[in-house]
Amino acid sequence: MIDSVASKHIHRDREIFNTLKIDEEFVHFKLRNDEKMKVEGIGSVRMKLHDGVIRTFSNVRFVPSTVVNMISMGEMTSQGHKYVGSK
Repeated sequence: MIDSVASKHIHRDREIFNTLKIDEEFVHFKLRNDEKMKVEGIGSVRMKLHDGVIRTFSNVRFVPSTVVNMISMGEMTSQGHKYVGSK
């Protein structure tokens, strides 16, 4: 899911990470409703998007307890990606 409000990319499936740094020092990820989820690592993920192009996203938080994977539009554009969409 692409989210215009999310501040960071998060993903729950460890297998999809190309690189992943696991560290006990990582903090919790705070959601809009003030719920906290533990970040278990940070790495890069390659994903095939709806246009068929495979993109690599960096600084993705590994949060196995999340229900949905999120791509932050703000983080995406700061990494040089462009979002074009319509309703």
